Amino acid sequence: MKTKTIGLTALSLVLAVGVLGGILFQTGTLEELQGRFSTRVLTRAQIIKLIVEDTGVTVVSSTTKCTFTDIVGDEWYAESFYTACENGWISYPSATAADPNGILSTAQTSKIAYLAYGVTESLPSSASYTDVASDSWYYSYVESLNAVGAYSATSGTFGPDKSTTMTFVRYLTAHL
Repeated sequence: MKTKTIGLTALSLVLAVGVLGGILFQTGTLEELQGRFSTRVLTRAQIIKLIVEDTGVTVVSSTTKCTFTDIVGDEWYAESFYTACENGWISYPSATAADPNGILSTAQTSKIAYLAYGVTESLPSSASYTDVASDSWYYSYVESLNAVGAYSATSGTFGPDKSTTMTFVRYLTAHL
């Protein structure tokens, strides 16, 4: 597991690549910006762009594995979706819409991060979170990420259906 300065890498990245597009920062320190956007819910495009950039994977300019009807190819997030699809982090077997402005749950974001960072499956003898059942589709992703310290809360409730916030992604990327 790599350890980065919590939040600085991820937040610097989203600001540098314009992931929080439409917001102009005239003044303020990085710490002030972290506080200002810590509870902001991120879109699919923002999360996928951030993870692709943070992993350092080779970015691709097209994909044969997914056909997105709502991505033309010149959007700021297009190559990130193509890259995530080509690497198997996201898939759209029956749907063709990427829904870049849609929201990902923390469980969905965990699956993408698990695959993108190559986390090895590591399951506990009993569930770490009361709201993550061992028969849920996301159980192995959440528990494996928890085992490597990717979450700030290691027990209690996880909130698999919650919308993914900047704080969640910031902590996750800083610990993978």
